[in-house]
Amino acid sequence: MPVKNSLTDGAVALLTSDLDVGTFLSSNLLWLSLALIAATIVLFKGRQIVSAFERALASNWQLVLLATTGIVLSLASGYTTFDGMRNFTQAPLLSVMISFGIQGVMLIVAWLIGESFATQMNHRPVNGGGFGPRDALIGMLLALTLVGITFYWALQQFDAVTITGAATVEADWHRFADVAFYYALALIVIALMAFNFSRGGDLARPYVQSARIIAKNLVLWVMFLATMAASVFFSFDSHFNAIFPAEQRVRAAEIRTTGQVGAVIADIGALTLKRQIEEAESLFASEGWRAYDGQLARLAEAAQGSQGEIERYFVRQMEERRRAINEQQERIATAQSGQKGLANRKISLTEELSRLKAERPGLAAEYADRKSELDAKAREVDAKRVEAMAEDRGVEGTMKQGKGPVYRERMAELAILQDQYKIGEERTNNARKRLTAVETRIAQIERELSAIDGDLAKFKGEEETALHRIKAVEAAVADEAGQRLDPARVLTAFERARAEFRQQPNTERLATLQQQCTNLLNAVSSNPVTKERVRAIDCDPKQAAEAAARVFALNAGLVAFQAKCAGGDKLARYTSTDALLGFGRQCLQDSGLVSKDAADMGARLAAIDMNRDDKAHRFVVTWNAFLDGNRLAYLALMLAIGVDALVFLSGLFGAQALRSPLSDVPSPKARSAEQLEAIVKNALGEERLENAELMLSAMQPIGIEGDNRSLVDLSGCDYETARRIRKVLVAGASIGAVERDPSDAGAERYFVRSELFEYLSVVANSARETDRDYTNRRRLIQIVGVALEPDPCRNAETVLDYVEPINQRHGFMAKVELDAVPTDHRRLVQTVLNAAMTLDAVQRHDRGGVPKAGPLGRLLAHREPLETTYLVRSDLFKVLLLYRAGSPALIAERAAAKHSGGPLRKEAPAAIADARGPKRLFASGRLGNGSSPPLSNGHSGGGDLEEHFLSRIMERLGLPLHAYDRLRTEDVATRAVAAAHLLKRQARTHMRLHERLSAIESDLRRELSRAHTLLANEYEGQGTALECLAEVVAAINERIPALMLLPESGVLADLIERLDEASGEVGGLRPGEDMLRDRLRRLADDLRSMNTSEGSVWSRIEDSIARLSDADRSDTITGTLNGKPSMH
Repeated sequence: MPVKNSLTDGAVALLTSDLDVGTFLSSNLLWLSLALIAATIVLFKGRQIVSAFERALASNWQLVLLATTGIVLSLASGYTTFDGMRNFTQAPLLSVMISFGIQGVMLIVAWLIGESFATQMNHRPVNGGGFGPRDALIGMLLALTLVGITFYWALQQFDAVTITGAATVEADWHRFADVAFYYALALIVIALMAFNFSRGGDLARPYVQSARIIAKNLVLWVMFLATMAASVFFSFDSHFNAIFPAEQRVRAAEIRTTGQVGAVIADIGALTLKRQIEEAESLFASEGWRAYDGQLARLAEAAQGSQGEIERYFVRQMEERRRAINEQQERIATAQSGQKGLANRKISLTEELSRLKAERPGLAAEYADRKSELDAKAREVDAKRVEAMAEDRGVEGTMKQGKGPVYRERMAELAILQDQYKIGEERTNNARKRLTAVETRIAQIERELSAIDGDLAKFKGEEETALHRIKAVEAAVADEAGQRLDPARVLTAFERARAEFRQQPNTERLATLQQQCTNLLNAVSSNPVTKERVRAIDCDPKQAAEAAARVFALNAGLVAFQAKCAGGDKLARYTSTDALLGFGRQCLQDSGLVSKDAADMGARLAAIDMNRDDKAHRFVVTWNAFLDGNRLAYLALMLAIGVDALVFLSGLFGAQALRSPLSDVPSPKARSAEQLEAIVKNALGEERLENAELMLSAMQPIGIEGDNRSLVDLSGCDYETARRIRKVLVAGASIGAVERDPSDAGAERYFVRSELFEYLSVVANSARETDRDYTNRRRLIQIVGVALEPDPCRNAETVLDYVEPINQRHGFMAKVELDAVPTDHRRLVQTVLNAAMTLDAVQRHDRGGVPKAGPLGRLLAHREPLETTYLVRSDLFKVLLLYRAGSPALIAERAAAKHSGGPLRKEAPAAIADARGPKRLFASGRLGNGSSPPLSNGHSGGGDLEEHFLSRIMERLGLPLHAYDRLRTEDVATRAVAAAHLLKRQARTHMRLHERLSAIESDLRRELSRAHTLLANEYEGQGTALECLAEVVAAINERIPALMLLPESGVLADLIERLDEASGEVGGLRPGEDMLRDRLRRLADDLRSMNTSEGSVWSRIEDSIARLSDADRSDTITGTLNGKPSMH
């Protein structure tokens, strides 16, 4: 049994736990999903994230810390935003998406704002043409006008000067002096600030610049403030809900409702009183009251001439009233005397009734006893008679029939019993008679008492009626006391009643006025002389009462309001919010206000009910908290604003952490640190460390006190060095960090700002720290170059012939089987491998050379053949590829090696070419800043070598040299290349044209690459010639699209021919290709007939190419080029 119980308990616990787990999963599904996504990201991308974090921490730990801070604060603010928004949307997923959007936009905009400060603080606007005398005069007049207007406004604001209605000016000189003093002081302070700013003040300029930046980026600020407002609102709701729970809201609702309902009740009373006064004024202006008041006025006027008659009338009235009082007093006396007699009779009867009621229970008991005894005796007589009869019949007793002795004995006993029965019967009758007599007397007395009570009530009613009549007469006499002898006093009472009703119109005073009017009217009507004059007067208020109904209702409502609602003790009895609101509504109903006023007050009570904290929406609760001055609300708001402000500051300072030394360079164009660094990094190229060190070594102190710029002089540099430095200088000049020495326009002397020096130093240092293998690669280039002498390009190609690819592993991506290398090349390959092995670029791998496995192998001690393989790293493979291609970078490396270790082989001398050579390829007219070294192959330096390379390459491409001469100038080449690119874009809509153009261009570039390789092999070891060759190849490579358009290339003719061939095929031309063919034919004709060495011609050709695919236009290419429309 215990085991069974334990199993049952375990099953119940398991079911309960499953239920709890299911509930937990359903209620936290969103968070669990987010946690699962985060875990998945960490699982699959954890190493990459950690590696990126470590790299960023090593390069800029301040930025990483600020970025982490901003993200964490955004997550915190996002959670509170989500928590607050969930109370409004009731949709967790929607709340998450909106919160993510708000926080993402806010964080990004904060970074953008910080970046705007970082990039634009040193922005210097381009100066205009300055101010002329006229502009200065206009500005001075406007400034004086502004000063005068503001000074007059200050005088008016502080009542120092007043303009009266008579167009005069009144001045308070004391105030005038005070205002003038403070105004002059403010002007001096403003002038000092402006003077300091104009002199380049360090204190004012940053603030002015910050204000300018904020104005320029106002859209960002609006976006940030909008998102921050949304985030703060919902975060505030979350914080406020946490620190202001439901029980506190109920308490606040009761406190607020008590105050608000009390204020509403007070306003109801004040409004009722106000409406009463207004309605009273309206009453006395109504037609009904004026008509009634006119009758009262006529009655008063008629009463002025009937004083005697009025006096006699009141005397008669008094006598009649006195007589009526006496009659009623007589009735009272008669009634009282009758009441006294009846009262004595009632007392005696009451006493007798009490005595009889006390005797009746004993008589009733005696009668009951006698009756029971008589009934018992009757039963005995009946029994004895039956017994005698049975003896007579012989049934019982002696069992003998006849009237024997026993029978006679029984009859004697029967006679005795009958006598006893008669005596008992007599006694019972006497008891019944005594009881009946008492009961009859009691009933008689009760009837008599009832009659006496009726008579007493009758006399008492007559007495009370008489008393009421006497009181009514006496009340009428009291109202008219002192007026019976003086008719003027009667009239005065009437006028006083009229005035009192005007002062406080109510039903009591209206009744008094009506009574006074009736009395006066009766007195005046008693005089036959004045009776006719007052016949039409009616004292019944009728229309006046109707007009005063609203006032009377307000009076009644005000009385009820004062009785039930006025006073703090009545409001204090209600403690709950519902009871307070019910009390307020009851007071509103009792006030008697009309529908509009009642609706307004009811709306206020309804608003109180709707805005109560324990039942209202969260937004209403927070709004109520602010209206109540709840400090918890202000605390929650400060928390929300503080977190979002920290997000803003983290973004602001994080963007500032991205500042580069180049950001401090004053520039007319605002650029970010990333843009500035990208410009300089692009100029540094892939060999960033070498070029940065080259630039830094070329900088020299300028030698001028107070000028921290550096001087770079390119006159003493060789061509390659000058080219590299000049590229960086051009990039620096584009950002305002470099300017040319204006003192010597012919020399290449440049001033470099210290910010560029700082940045290049940072770049060089970072490159050394991050690229640890740079030194090894550089040494590898030098060592392998020595091993490849005397012909590095051809020898590198020889070595590469024996390099076989393998699956990359541990950095090795190829192998060399030395046994497979022919004998004549083995020495070269072995030398290269040995040189690379000194820097771990090659590793030897041996297989075999050990005894075979198994007993037989150990017995015979036979060894496997040794196989040696050399594994090659990717660095060595790249170096060999670069040497085979004759890379300029390797030329520079080998030149440096020659400079440090002497020439590796002797070069043939050559004469320097004459400066007056043929047309040059480059605008500078020279290869470098120094003289070119002597060249081999019978060619001198300078333009002859360029022309030689041009002719060789153009011949290889199948184009005449004069075709290139048309595109030699930079302007013509740029426009021609633009036209060619436009043709390529137009060709995308025509598959045949696009495929053919792409194929031709690929062939030309392939031939150019082959020609470059052949010429580089011919001039191997001649650095200047190779540099010249590289520049010629680059120039031709840039102009290949334009060369394809020239008639000498035959490209357009080939395209037209292919379209003609397509027209004869089965499918024919596609839609629009016939028009394209015609226009291409006209374009080819125009190119043959026009001078394509002019830039304007290529602009018109570009316009014509733009219309190639426009099949709807009727203008021909020829007409467009000639500027005239063609007629077809």
